This record gives sequence, structure tokens and C-alpha cells, in this order.
Amino acid sequence: MKIAKITGLVINKNDYGEADRIITVFTKEKGKISMILKGIRKSKKRDKYASDILVISDFVIYERENINIVSKLELKESFLELKKDLFKINIAIYILKIINLIFMENEHSQKIYILTEKALIYIEKTEDKIKILILILYYITTLIKNEGLEVKIYEKGFNFNLEYGKIEEDQKKFSIKLKKIEKIIIYLIYKKKIDLILTLNPSKETLLNIINYFEKYMEFQLEIKIRINDFLEEEK
Repeated sequence: MKIAKITGLVINKNDYGEADRIITVFTKEKGKISMILKGIRKSKKRDKYASDILVISDFVIYERENINIVSKLELKESFLELKKDLFKINIAIYILKIINLIFMENEHSQKIYILTEKALIYIEKTEDKIKILILILYYITTLIKNEGLEVKIYEKGFNFNLEYGKIEEDQKKFSIKLKKIEKIIIYLIYKKKIDLILTLNPSKETLLNIINYFEKYMEFQLEIKIRINDFLEEEK
């Protein structure tokens, strides 16, 4: 029986039977994996909260008949302050949803795990919604690059070609027309010049529009459908 110690972010959970729980965890060591916690829902111990969505926990697991079973868990980070703010928690849940959609079971990316953990810590500490949305845009473009996709930005043109991943002069069948500030922000995101984006004083609407464009790009290329606007309906 193989025993492993791992650290991970709980991104999904489902109750199973009368007392068990199946959780999906994005881990630093093994990528996205599912595991079962026996009797956890009847537990009165603190470890019950270590299996909630949007917490980082340490797990000791063993495998039986290709099923990961948790023998021990300990809460590491609960993001309690983040969870007190509706905007922040909706953004955080959006991140968890993207991870769950993009990564297959046992697919591993330590780089994205570290980025995700840092992103959640940043969201918890930051009150500026514009900065948080810029972070989300950076996060999405990094995920896209991690999947082997990258947008080429040509000097001329404002047409975002979803089929070929280009911002070019010619308008094609699957193109989105960008505004000048939108193209500049995308360029600066790819150059990792976040401070310069802030000097442009972008509006929330502008940033959400750009995020929507990349969501459509992911849908076209990866067949993943998600819209940040659905998570921010309370903000309207």
C-alpha cells in the first residue's frame, strides 16, 4: 500500500453516502486528483473544515483499488478574510472552476499550482478590484500559455482572431474587434508590465471585456466554456 503526503487546494466537493465526501484537490505534487474521506461529514473535529472548498490542506493518502483514500488531513490555509468579501469569494470560485475545467485527472503543473496559491493570497490582501481583475487577466493568459497556446500580437490591426490566436489587421470569420486600449492592455499583460497597465486607469468594464475575449478563445481552442460575468452577477 503506497502512502503519500501531499499539499493541495480543494476545488470541488461532493457528498457521498451517509457520511463520506469526495473532494477534488489541485495539488502541488500530483496535479488534480480526486480522493475520498470516510466518515468526514459526521466528524466533529477541526479536520472536517480541511476538506471544504477553497482551503489549502495537507493530506496523507493511500491508494486502494485505484481510489485515493485520505487517512489524515490538516488545514493549512482557510482564506477566511477573503471569504468575507462577496466580490473576492466569487473571483476565487471562478479560479477554482477554471482549474477544474482545464486540468484533467492527474495532470500536473507545479507552476500553475504556485501561481494559483499566490493569486489567492493576493486577492485576500488586496482591496482594489481593478488590480484583482488585472491579476485574473494575467492568470488566464498564463493558463493559456501553459496549454501550449499563445496570442501573437502584430503591430497593425485590432482584430483578435480566435481561430489562429492572432491580433492582426485582417478581420476573419472568428475575429473580435478590439478597442485600442484593449490591445495595449493585452500587449502589456504578455510583457508582464502590470505597473504600466495601472497607469492607463482601465475601467472595470474594459478589463471584464478583455477577460471575456480570452474566455471565448479558451472556448474555441480548448472547448472550455466559462464566463466571469456569471460569477459577478451580484456586482451588477
